[in-house]
Amino acid sequence: MNQRRPQGEGSVYRSERGRGWVAQIELPRDARGRRRRIRRRARTRAEAMRLLQGMRDEFSATGRLTDRQRLITETVADYLDGRRAAGLSTSSLAREERFGDLITGYFGRVRTADL
Repeated sequence: MNQRRPQGEGSVYRSERGRGWVAQIELPRDARGRRRRIRRRARTRAEAMRLLQGMRDEFSATGRLTDRQRLITETVADYLDGRRAAGLSTSSLAREERFGDLITGYFGRVRTADL
């Protein structure tokens, strides 16, 4: 039985070539007024439903979705900027920056989706 979802809660449908399923969620329009849709592919319908639920949960909790094409170095830099803005002590911030350097040195320019 198909589960109907109101507008804005996403959709699950068969891919164009029929090889899998697609979970799609529509986000609020960007600053230029363009529509934003995020699609994630899955092998089964149940997996696509789990992806859709995960996308909805992440968006409702954080107000945005993680970009799967984003690099680890960008993610670590944003995290450290947030920690600086939170007002950590100097020693804690230095320790987290050293750890961030280790992570970026090891992973380099790897996308978050590849982890």
